[in-house]
Amino acid sequence: MKYLILLQNLRFASAGIFDAFMLKTSELAQGLFTFMLLALVYWCVDKRMGQLIAFNTSFACWLNQWAKLLFKIDRPWVRDPAITPVEEALTGAGGYSFPSGHVARATATYGPVGYLSVKRERGHRVLGILAGCLIALVAFSRNYLGVHTFADVAVSLVVGVGILFATDLLLKWVDAASEPGSGLASKRDIILWAVSCIIIFLPMLKFGCLSNAGASYGLLTGWLLERRFVRFKTDGRLSVRILRFAIGAGVLFFLYTSGTSVMAWIVPDKYASFFLQGFAAFFIMFLWPAVFHVWESPDIEEGRRRLCKKWICMALAAVLALGAIVAAVKVVSNYNAAREWETSVSQDGMQGSDSLLGEAGFVPAYADNIPTRAYENDIRVIAHRGYSGVAPENTLAAFRRAMDIGADMIELDVQLTSDGEIVLFHDDDMARITGVSGRIGDYTLDEIRAMDAGGEKIPTLTEALELITGSDLEVYLELKDISDVESLSDEMRGAFPGMVYDAVTAAGMQDRVVYASFAYDYMAAIKDAHPEARILCNTSEPDAEVLLRDCPSDYYGVNASVLTSEEVSALHGAGTTVYVWTVNTPADVRRMTALGVDGVVTNYPGMAKVAVHDEYSFISDNCVRTLTMPGLYDYGVQSVCAGYVCQGLTVVGRDRVIVSAYDKSGTGNSILYVMDHDGRLLNVVDLGFKAHTGGIAYDAANSLLWVTHADGHVCALSYSDLMDGRYSAAVAAGGATDPGTAGSTGSVYAVYFDAGLTNDGGGHVASFLTVDEGKLYVGSYCNETDGELHEYEIDELIAGAEAEAGDEDAGDAGSASWTPEPDAVYEIPEHIQGITFDTDNGIGTRRMLLSQGHEMDDSALLMFEMGTDPGDGGSAEAGGILSYLEPDASYTLPEGAEQIQYTSEGLWILFESSARPYRATSRIPNDQIWCLEAVSIR
Repeated sequence: MKYLILLQNLRFASAGIFDAFMLKTSELAQGLFTFMLLALVYWCVDKRMGQLIAFNTSFACWLNQWAKLLFKIDRPWVRDPAITPVEEALTGAGGYSFPSGHVARATATYGPVGYLSVKRERGHRVLGILAGCLIALVAFSRNYLGVHTFADVAVSLVVGVGILFATDLLLKWVDAASEPGSGLASKRDIILWAVSCIIIFLPMLKFGCLSNAGASYGLLTGWLLERRFVRFKTDGRLSVRILRFAIGAGVLFFLYTSGTSVMAWIVPDKYASFFLQGFAAFFIMFLWPAVFHVWESPDIEEGRRRLCKKWICMALAAVLALGAIVAAVKVVSNYNAAREWETSVSQDGMQGSDSLLGEAGFVPAYADNIPTRAYENDIRVIAHRGYSGVAPENTLAAFRRAMDIGADMIELDVQLTSDGEIVLFHDDDMARITGVSGRIGDYTLDEIRAMDAGGEKIPTLTEALELITGSDLEVYLELKDISDVESLSDEMRGAFPGMVYDAVTAAGMQDRVVYASFAYDYMAAIKDAHPEARILCNTSEPDAEVLLRDCPSDYYGVNASVLTSEEVSALHGAGTTVYVWTVNTPADVRRMTALGVDGVVTNYPGMAKVAVHDEYSFISDNCVRTLTMPGLYDYGVQSVCAGYVCQGLTVVGRDRVIVSAYDKSGTGNSILYVMDHDGRLLNVVDLGFKAHTGGIAYDAANSLLWVTHADGHVCALSYSDLMDGRYSAAVAAGGATDPGTAGSTGSVYAVYFDAGLTNDGGGHVASFLTVDEGKLYVGSYCNETDGELHEYEIDELIAGAEAEAGDEDAGDAGSASWTPEPDAVYEIPEHIQGITFDTDNGIGTRRMLLSQGHEMDDSALLMFEMGTDPGDGGSAEAGGILSYLEPDASYTLPEGAEQIQYTSEGLWILFESSARPYRATSRIPNDQIWCLEAVSIR
């Protein structure tokens, strides 16, 4: 693991610049590409080399799949939480880890090319060296991507080389026999085929159908039949061989891309891959060689040739017809799915749309038509070891935070101490959490209580259950495998499942606990003794048939990297419940919910509570990353700031993220939370005045922070003073009523003015603002009437403030009565909470984005096309006011959207619904700041 962590650190240090290259390198060992290479070599270049590739693939890939099921070694990130694989690599990293399937296929495919190239001719040694380098690069890519350990790839490579030499000897043994005819020697090919098929079949008696075994049978059977009945040659004109490969490769591509749909009509889903792999391999080794041999060979009698060609044409026509049927079925299925979606949307109160953005929550009408959603969802959000994303895992603090955010279940892990107490802990070794080496079973409870678990204490199971009893949460209680803890007696290890059950019963939680483990013996023991108990099998097994046969359970907790819709359907068909672990990004939550799971286990339940809702797919599908809201869980701050509501947001490059908040009770000053770019709280700044601070914006050109003030005013503060501690809240408080006077004696305001805006009740407001291209935009939030947006040149505001303060006090703020004339006025929709702009210089367009939200209703992101001129896109009104009331696009957001900001990284969105003063009424307390991919709204 140290090697993987070293590579991971290098990957992080280089900002992942090699990720794309390594992903593409890894793809060189995937099924379709390697089958295409086999076909090219076998049909057109070197038949003997192709046969060697086929035999290597037959044995290496089958043996690899068998070994994975035999050893059952989990992926690196499962075994060590410190490992973070490249996310895009996870789709090709299903199942167990040892040995590496990619390296096995790379060795089986490129190994024969390099081996025979070096062996035959000195001039081809360069090709051999290149093949070897390619295998090594594929192996390294699996380590770099974090999906395999060094042992995984090394063992696979060594075994692959051994298989290469063995299969070469076997083929030589077969070729040394006489021509097919009479005598046992001429039957060596049949003997090799029969023995190989038996060997390949035997593991399936224990593990069930192996998809790679299908390819093995297809390759071996095709090899035998071609050798017996076809015996084609790879020579001939280059143009003929190119045509031969082009047509065959096209059919092979069709098989790989559409064959599963066809097989699903013929055989059960769980066997589809086995037969598809087998047929594709058989096509390569026998069917297509038979076709082009008949078509090209001059040795076949003309009448027979015509008959064969007729049959070939009929077969190709049948294949094309079948392809057309498959395509038609897919089109109809997609159409019906779209109709069902439109129907369900219209029933929910949303209007249909022909836009391609419909599936991402597009609302074509003005935001009055956005419905209020009921907070209902059948997918359970399970807090992994508590809210472990914001608190030390498996601690009471993590459980309190999970309860606070509204998780549906808490997952926790239990082990036994040396004196027989049940405590919460996940790892085999305690060093990662406590800094103390050894296992839980090596220490007494008193010794463990003295340890520091990230500022918290390691609790007992009884303490955790007592805490959770007061809520309505259920518990996903995992029993860690302690069978190899030598410091515990055999009696204690054997009594472990019963002790856990008794502790749950004593707490009165037996109806709210699901018992889970990777050690199925524990689950069987609990179920045998207490049939009413609900048990869950934790697993990385991708085959539902194997699970249902070997580990019958009420629930299954499946590794997200191996789970498929077929497995979910099969497990549901057996009447079981399917949870998936561990899912920590919105995209992964969406992917898992699309598979039909019943619950997601996550370190970030606050994020998942949003992502499980289809109506918020726009932010989930386009999310780059999220940050946890400040003030909610930060030690030393959470109690002091419990009454604060976050309103404003500004992102300062890759350096700082700043959030403004006001005291809902009205007694405390407004504050700024200053975080680093990863969301770690660095400081809390007292602004010295009381205002909603609904808008803040960093002005890089002037090193200022613009802030909405009280009574419709706007102020500009020195950013450097705020960051280095020179900002004086006392001076700000003293000058709030008359900044001009205060400025003459050291005002903290660089600019202070009245924006001249009112709300629907006539009150003076400055609700939100932003800075863009040297201009300041300030707007008003109105209810049941349109709002107004003012545009100012920042340089003119600064100059005007200096003039208002007087020449002798240049640099002071402007007086409280100063109301500069805006350069432009825009009419905007009601309920606007935030504003930002997106300029696409590539196509010369500019967009205004507005966040719209009202109480507990769903929010919306409104987009207006403005062209290169701010006046473009709006309709002219009387008095020169430009109207932006009908958005060009609108996207549904969760309730509570506040300030937004477009940066080079993406679109940042702040939500207020997780603020503690709103918890009692929030449908979904969204405790994340979301950053969406920049291109997602273009």
